[in-house]
Amino acid sequence: MHELLPFYQCYRAYVRGKVLAFLLDELEISPEQRLAAEQQARALFTLAAYYASAPAQPTVVMLGGLMGTGKSTLANALQQELGWTLFSSDEVRKHLAQVAPTRPHADAFGQGIYGPEWTAQTYETLRQKMKAALADGRSVLLDASFARSADRQALAKEALLANAAVVFIECVCERATALERLATRWHMHLEGQPTTTASDGRPEFYEAQKAIWQTIQPDEVPDMMHTIVNTTLPVSLCIAQILEQCHVPRLSCWL
Repeated sequence: MHELLPFYQCYRAYVRGKVLAFLLDELEISPEQRLAAEQQARALFTLAAYYASAPAQPTVVMLGGLMGTGKSTLANALQQELGWTLFSSDEVRKHLAQVAPTRPHADAFGQGIYGPEWTAQTYETLRQKMKAALADGRSVLLDASFARSADRQALAKEALLANAAVVFIECVCERATALERLATRWHMHLEGQPTTTASDGRPEFYEAQKAIWQTIQPDEVPDMMHTIVNTTLPVSLCIAQILEQCHVPRLSCWL
């Protein structure tokens, strides 16, 4: 059933584009209407081509790395590009703790809602949400630090059992860049300014998280692809690198 969904999506988008294209032969429509019909038809044909080229099986992209390395920025950009379901550990954690995502939570590193029990519950909830999405045939983006090998393995193996392709994106950048990002973001949180993440990561926590980071081993999870993305590059280049690794075409390549 799920394997047929891209076919029907492609078919529907193509037929809608074809119907709009018929308007281009109508002499009584205005130039403005003709332009609008052409643009809409082109967008629908683009969407049809995308559905025809997208992977047949669901894909799980796990975006991990130290705090401040741009995981959430890339996750949100990918969600905008692909329309895939996105689950963020920061949002899940605060939902479990009944804390608003935008509310700063100044627990010490590894304490409070960032302690081991809350972290285990957060990753278990991520696993359950991912499993449900895959059962519906949806591809998934997971935004979390994934500092522990056990957490990476648990979610990757669950995804593979669901016959999904799994790609782990390890986000990296220079320490100074990460610290600058963390300081800016925390200041925005305290000032009540909107940010792209619910994270409470702060510069003083960077070294503590780095100390517990467990390096990804080549054979950590068989069949899990692993690539490193330097997030000091423009977001568009990072997205292109990730999509190439996932064998997913960009919609823009059909324009």
